[in-house]
Amino acid sequence: MMIETPSEMLIIEGRIQALRIANGTLNLVKDIQNGAWFTGLAAGLAGQTGMLANSASLLLYEGEDVQHVALLINERLAIGTFEWLEDLKVDDEVELVVSETEDGPLFINAILRKNDRLLWMPYSTATTRFGWAMDGIKISALCIGGTWLMFMVYFCVRSDPFPTRQHLIWLHIGLLLLMAFLVFMSKNSMATLGKQAEDIYCALGVPRYQRFEISDFSLRKLDFMNISDPLKKSYIFKFDEALKSHKKKYRLT
Repeated sequence: MMIETPSEMLIIEGRIQALRIANGTLNLVKDIQNGAWFTGLAAGLAGQTGMLANSASLLLYEGEDVQHVALLINERLAIGTFEWLEDLKVDDEVELVVSETEDGPLFINAILRKNDRLLWMPYSTATTRFGWAMDGIKISALCIGGTWLMFMVYFCVRSDPFPTRQHLIWLHIGLLLLMAFLVFMSKNSMATLGKQAEDIYCALGVPRYQRFEISDFSLRKLDFMNISDPLKKSYIFKFDEALKSHKKKYRLT
């Protein structure tokens, strides 16, 4: 079942009928185009591989730190790229946040598994634009605090005369300009990733999604000692726990 959402993305619910996972350095699209993956499935499904040849928008990120996935759900082919997918299995009931591509398969933006409510987010895509801006402010504050600390230590251990009032004013102005620059760069350089995260949260029905913070609920942080390969699960989240915390923080119903 395909569900429209307030964002440009769609939700498709169903059971994973077939699943193919490949390392990020492999050409999964070419592998699917060869047709071997569809052996044993209905002949009509195999015809969907031809859509890939005409879909220029499906160029997947290649790298050792990610995995590509191709799956069938409700007789539809969908592909995407995530950090770690080995825990995903055939017959899992899922909600996929997808985008439709012209003459191509669905592109998976996020995967929410229904039984345990785990949310797979794309690599480096979990923080909203507001979150990136706040990170920039924190980094700027640390830089300014560190600069002042070194500045004070220097004049405490040296016999040099303390700067004049005019010098201090110019120093303040320089630090404020540096802070503004860092906030601007952190917000704008990550704007695309932040917008994608917001669209995903909006599609999943998160209220006040622009302020949604999920990073503290990754499996890597919550269950580091109790799960296999924890270092590869920074972008798998306990969605319901994050949503509960978000609603409590902003007093949402």
